[in-house]
Amino acid sequence: VDFVARDDELDASVGEKVNLAVCRGGERVEVQLTVQDQHDLIPHDFIDLAFGIFHNVPYQTAQKHHIPLKGIYVAHAGFVFGESVTSDAVILELNGTPCDDLHAFESALQQIPNKEYFSVGWMLPKSNMERNMCMSEVKMLRHWSTCRAWSLDPVCDTRSWTWRSLGVREGTKMEGVEEQGQEQHAEDADAAPEQTPDSQASRPEVEASPKKKARKSKVEGALAAVEPSLCAVTFRTVQQFDMDLIVDSENQEGDMLFCRGAGVVLDADAGLILTDRTTVPQLLGDIEVMLGESCRSASVLFMHPIHSLVVLKVDPLPEGGSGLPFGRSATFEEESALEPGDECEIVGMDPRGKPFSQKLKVAEVRMGNFEARWPPRWHERNLEAIILAESPTHMTSGVLCDSQGRIQGLHALTTLAEENSVNRHGYGIPTAVMLPFVNQIRSMAVASASVPARPLAAKSLVVPSLEVIFKVAELPKLRRLPAKLRPSAQWLSKLSEIGNCVLCISAVTGGGPCDQVAAEGDLLVAVCGEVVSTARAVEARLLQAVAEARALSCQDNLDEALICEVQLTLLRRGKVRQVQVKVPMLPSDGTSRLLCWHGLLLRETPRAVREFGTVPSGVYICQTMLGSPGEANGIEGEFLVKVNGMPTPDLDAVLVVTKEVERDIKTTAGGRRA
Repeated sequence: VDFVARDDELDASVGEKVNLAVCRGGERVEVQLTVQDQHDLIPHDFIDLAFGIFHNVPYQTAQKHHIPLKGIYVAHAGFVFGESVTSDAVILELNGTPCDDLHAFESALQQIPNKEYFSVGWMLPKSNMERNMCMSEVKMLRHWSTCRAWSLDPVCDTRSWTWRSLGVREGTKMEGVEEQGQEQHAEDADAAPEQTPDSQASRPEVEASPKKKARKSKVEGALAAVEPSLCAVTFRTVQQFDMDLIVDSENQEGDMLFCRGAGVVLDADAGLILTDRTTVPQLLGDIEVMLGESCRSASVLFMHPIHSLVVLKVDPLPEGGSGLPFGRSATFEEESALEPGDECEIVGMDPRGKPFSQKLKVAEVRMGNFEARWPPRWHERNLEAIILAESPTHMTSGVLCDSQGRIQGLHALTTLAEENSVNRHGYGIPTAVMLPFVNQIRSMAVASASVPARPLAAKSLVVPSLEVIFKVAELPKLRRLPAKLRPSAQWLSKLSEIGNCVLCISAVTGGGPCDQVAAEGDLLVAVCGEVVSTARAVEARLLQAVAEARALSCQDNLDEALICEVQLTLLRRGKVRQVQVKVPMLPSDGTSRLLCWHGLLLRETPRAVREFGTVPSGVYICQTMLGSPGEANGIEGEFLVKVNGMPTPDLDAVLVVTKEVERDIKTTAGGRRA
């Protein structure tokens, strides 16, 4: 066969049929085939869905893995498919409908309501074990980004890409997505929504059959009392939205990041659940809670900025109705606190999501050493933590309670990343720390229920903070210091009356009320004239000062505008310093707004970054997208402070500057054409 001549014949017959003679099993066989253009076999269209990229199977993949040219290639799985389908897979069907090409895939997607589960049939060409079709269930989440179909314009000299928004078929319910025009979307520079999704998808609530209920094993003691209030919590997000996670092999599954733990029902009538920040580390993510046989989606109502406390609110049922009450409200122990040597029972969820309990003894209650992390991540601070004698087995988070099921603390984890390993250590948050926060949340729920027109919101819930980190200095050691550094005998006597230690400032948050006022090594001995020696006492005195300021200002709601001043008594090198500071009212923590700008993922500078010292006036660069202009141009740094010489102190300034730059470019281009 003269292959050169054969290539010429094929080039001249593109789009037409040619006759070929092949040898099959020793016999000559005549076949007729259509000559295809390889350029047409390269995908010129793709669908962008929740940060996932999907297009027809390219001929290079089909040739390499010996698969037919049909199906949808998963270039990036994204938020919807990433839970079960990995990148480089090929989607074959959705809800039983074959997806041989992109048009069929688009049509099938438009049939699926938002926040509903659907089945996907897929295969992994490069895997010998998964070349047959696998079936999985995933959840439609359109509200994370506008679903778009992109096409390459072959006529345009610049070979530009154009897109159109993919809606849903008539009668398909669509929640959380606002249709945008192409021009408006370009002006917003792909800004993410300002709010984290207020509602997530959920499986329909299913009641267990009587027979199934009868087969459940009998539980006793604390587990029996807490079980109606205990739920399993699952958090997931895409890797691009990794803001406060400590990523390791345990919480990474395919293209998604998962966190699993336990939660306890705060208010069944309002659908409020309390969990920890190891289970729900950030706002941007999809959250599901399961209590018994009921599986519901939830969203973050409030994330405590100082302690590992997160309040979730379950979403209404997809078929209508509130689905409340949800479980049974838990009971908190308000009188006694756990002390070293006390026995308690920890109740949580095992890796399979089943309730689990274990009796343990309290080893000590002391100031926890929660180190700051790099890259900056939120971490617990200023907490006299409950340390258990043994680490609970088969569980991550849960509650500490007595034999009657009264909650005495919340069990959480702190993650320490050391070189190539990630170590997790458990600790308990005492009820005395949680109760002011819990009671405030419950009061808000009661007030909201009494006024149906006023929905439950966390805007009026704030946390006063001095924005410093404490460590403990022992009084016996202070007494042995040189006279010029030692606290006075009067202060040593006052402090010894309430304990054997004193609070020492180990870090001051840049831009906080104590910045340039307090310094590392200062001893905090009194707040508003009241002697303090524990972080809990400082928090209690700040809450009291806020209540007094609120009464004087006649404000009905606590908010960030409330002005509260306190007097701090500091000891620096043995000398007394009286300082007056304005206590900031911290709102719910976490990043609720992102901006993808030329491949740089931008957000407002988080508190975890400011802990390391003074930061410049700019927005924080948390990630750089692979293959983006930001990566291609080698942009390095942690803050975006100026664009074309114009300051960018916040995300809104970045958008304004971007519009001005685009306008200047259009004006310059128009002048050149003229």
